[in-house]
Amino acid sequence: MRYGFEHYLSAGHGRAYLLARSDPERYRDRVMEACRKDYTFDMQMEGSRAFLTADLIRLYDDPKPFLDVAIESFQSEAVDDAYAQIQYFADLLMELDEDRIVLEKYFSLREKIMEIPYAKLKERDSHVLENYEYLAIKLMQHEPWKLADNIVKDMGRWYIRTGDHFPSREFLWFYSCLEDEIGEEEAKARIHELAKTSPEAAAFEAHDINYEWKPPVSSETPPTAEDVVKIFVSGKALRAVDILHLGIRKMPVEEKTKLAERAVETDSLVLRTQIVSLFMCEGMKWPLDISHLLTWCEEGDVPLRDACEDALGLFESDAIREYAINNRRAELIIRNFRPEDEDLLMDILENVEIDEKDENHWHSIVRAILVCTLPDRFLRWVYETTLCSFCRQSAVEDLIERGALPEEYKEECKWDANLDIRVLFE
Repeated sequence: MRYGFEHYLSAGHGRAYLLARSDPERYRDRVMEACRKDYTFDMQMEGSRAFLTADLIRLYDDPKPFLDVAIESFQSEAVDDAYAQIQYFADLLMELDEDRIVLEKYFSLREKIMEIPYAKLKERDSHVLENYEYLAIKLMQHEPWKLADNIVKDMGRWYIRTGDHFPSREFLWFYSCLEDEIGEEEAKARIHELAKTSPEAAAFEAHDINYEWKPPVSSETPPTAEDVVKIFVSGKALRAVDILHLGIRKMPVEEKTKLAERAVETDSLVLRTQIVSLFMCEGMKWPLDISHLLTWCEEGDVPLRDACEDALGLFESDAIREYAINNRRAELIIRNFRPEDEDLLMDILENVEIDEKDENHWHSIVRAILVCTLPDRFLRWVYETTLCSFCRQSAVEDLIERGALPEEYKEECKWDANLDIRVLFE
């Protein structure tokens, strides 16, 4: 056992359940804390930690104190706009048969989205509309047609009230889940029949079923290298990903090359770092000799070094491997791995700090291991270490495929928070 209970619980790892089962009272306070706050690393990729938490609660003779805490947390208005939190509590409470509490929160959010202007609901840091839709999905999945008719009408009423100031297909997530539950044709026919007598259902049908999306016609051309440099020099607070959205990947090769040349020519470390940070995917691969990147890595500026190492991750070479070994850069060693690097790499990994916000970039190391072919011990390191259960699932699947899954992992996997991992052992 590489870590203690706290780590395995945060990771949604089935080992947390086996530890708690051996001595529930020892871990009571930590299980209680899990009823107050979600600790999923990436809800979108992993799904909820709620199913492990529910299993932990069932270890105690009296689940009421845990339920009371979870209900209080869920009913707080603070979770209405919090990504992942409301989804976690909804999963947990419905798993523990507290559907009524989830329905009450659904009604509360339904009225809230009716009152908040659409533009406010769609701001980058707002999750009210998304959380409302998630509750609708959970309730519908529990009893598909007992509640789905009314949910469809609620969503249609929102369309009608909002007017024309919104894009169509706002509740496509809900509708696609409804199709998964009862079938595409039945879902479409049921809503069509409902729409004959309900203006609200008709609005839902028009926007989430019958609407034909057409890509916007745009005459915009990709920016030039000079356009991008001007944006950076202007001091606008844009992230690299925001710049990419401007169409940089569609730039002609010669413009990408000019952009890289500006990084070589400039004396500004800030500008150089900003430009290099754009070369982080196959569509934006550093077009000049990688010796520039390796030289900048050695010059000591941390932000520039990090950007250069990200760009170097798209290449394999002896020079990169030598740099990576000399500077103990795990991800670059993984991408340039040789059998003689095994012990050194494991020593580096043993000293990687694992944190909830990935401030030490452990998640990119984990992903690199999963896309490269390394010895089994590195997949076991991922299984033990990662806080991302989606990555843990990939490690388990690879170990199974290799016939190398340790026997003791099988019982742990049956209790993993990731239901897809549990299914592997049903």
